[in-house]
Amino acid sequence: MTFYRSKSMMSFDYRLGGIPIQRVNQVHDLGILFVPSLNFRSHIDYMTTKAFRVLKFIRRHSFNFSSTNCILALYYALVRSVIEYGSVVWSPCIYRR
Repeated sequence: MTFYRSKSMMSFDYRLGGIPIQRVNQVHDLGILFVPSLNFRSHIDYMTTKAFRVLKFIRRHSFNFSSTNCILALYYALVRSVIEYGSVVWSPCIYRR
């Protein structure tokens, strides 16, 4: 994969020991989805879809819970952790603790 910030990408065939290396359009590395343009829109879409699936799971299985603290604990542990994972990579200015 070749990363670029300009509108047009330089196309170069990479070789390792004379064998061409296959070019890919996206790479998952440590849970972060990277694309050649370094735009994190596809990563954010992937993570929000994943978080919504977990949120629906919590909603389906916790409708009888009477404790708000229990539901909040499930949300913080299962949903918010998914959303915030890697946020310092794709948006380093959001969180200032």
